Amino acid sequence: MPTGPKRWDWPARRERIRSPGAEWWTSCWDRSMASTRVAWFTPLQPVESGISLYNEELIPLFDNRLEVDVVVDGYAPTVFRSTSKTRVIDQSRFTPETYDLIIYQIGNNPSHVYMLPWMERAPGLMVLHDTMLNHLQIQAAVASGTLLEYRDEMERRYGPEGLAAADRVLRGQAPDELFRFPMSEHLIERSKATIVHSAFARSEVLKRVPHASVFQVPHGLRLPEALDPADARRALGLPEDQFLIGSVSHINPHKRIDVILRAFKQLRRTVPARLVLAGSISPGFPLRRMISHLGLDQVVDVPGYVSDEEARLITAASDVIVNLRYPTAGETSGSLLHAMAAGRPVLVSRTGSFTEIPADAAIEIPVDALEESMLVRVLTRLADDEDLRRDIGDNARAFVATGHSLSRWTNGYLDAIAELTGRHIPHVQVDESVESIDIASRFARRDPDPLTSSVARDVAELGLGGDEILLGEIASAKVDLGLTAGKIFVDHETRSH
Repeated sequence: MPTGPKRWDWPARRERIRSPGAEWWTSCWDRSMASTRVAWFTPLQPVESGISLYNEELIPLFDNRLEVDVVVDGYAPTVFRSTSKTRVIDQSRFTPETYDLIIYQIGNNPSHVYMLPWMERAPGLMVLHDTMLNHLQIQAAVASGTLLEYRDEMERRYGPEGLAAADRVLRGQAPDELFRFPMSEHLIERSKATIVHSAFARSEVLKRVPHASVFQVPHGLRLPEALDPADARRALGLPEDQFLIGSVSHINPHKRIDVILRAFKQLRRTVPARLVLAGSISPGFPLRRMISHLGLDQVVDVPGYVSDEEARLITAASDVIVNLRYPTAGETSGSLLHAMAAGRPVLVSRTGSFTEIPADAAIEIPVDALEESMLVRVLTRLADDEDLRRDIGDNARAFVATGHSLSRWTNGYLDAIAELTGRHIPHVQVDESVESIDIASRFARRDPDPLTSSVARDVAELGLGGDEILLGEIASAKVDLGLTAGKIFVDHETRSH
């Protein structure tokens, strides 16, 4: 009977390859079996960014396949928590030589400026959330005092037109033509590889840098449980008798807010509708002035940046979600995918990666002279046809469930990391169960506020004693009147419809 090592006797097999000339194979073995250490540059909450939420959901899914150090820029995360395999460090403590791979989560906003010097010094795997990074490069140039170098790069990359746009930037302007000049080419060229989330983004990268190594990995997310819109509205203090249009996204001039507001005003001539514009507001963007100018103060809610829980409740409460944008920075919208996952019909602009969504899972609005009138017509039809809203929402949820699953997202990353490090990293079996949202917790009993104490005193003076049932009914009435602490929408009874 053979006496050699069994097939699964790995230590013996490893010893057997220690023969003359086998050092290279031994090195490969050591590297493939060791834990993979990854530095992961990303903003985290409290930084108000969809990329913060994206990474807070993604990183825990790797299930100990990686040792991850999340590198932040001078603050303590408020939501993300370290584990035995994941910790948070400040960039001042970062030493690139100690990692097998560095991952940079890059988006077109200032919270990513701190990554750029490290990308020059220690190139790695870039996750390109926006193919257009011109505004990021401007912020970096302002911070480092290198605006003239920015101007030179714009001219070198894009010729006289790029130079003219750069000169406008130096005069303090932010022209829309910046979207024609992505200023992401250098980072793509410096990186070992680039991850994108759509076929559109992949084509944009390869158009600019034909020899780039590009991985297309879907933007994944966990499906939320289906919520009763009426319950969500009660939790938020929103009226239940109006057609509710929601938008949960960073608010800036490119989100077509002016078009949405004008179309909404026209819609209200025939439909009792309400609009919620939730999200952080770009500095200097005159949103409230625009609303007042159109006489919509009483029917448009602007809660500002909301928590992830509140964003999901707003989505669940809405009859339709509007997610327009033009020009596009080549992004895949996380807020759009969350709305579709919640089974809501979504209106998107006919541009960029949004054209990759199946026609029966979202409604495209053309970006042309007919945009506003088309928006009014579509919203009017949806307000009148609940079955149509449900069908589109069901198709949207099915599209996200199959094309943007947690498994495809997580293992797409692991495949890219394995290829770049030369290691064997097994796939993760991800729990794809739906995410529950505890609406009841929003009505949880709180410490008495001054109004509650006053009511309790009045009840006692009436000789009704400490009747908890009565006090509970009063508390319920407070909820119905929008007087409960914690709601973000109140006093709707005093507003006109």
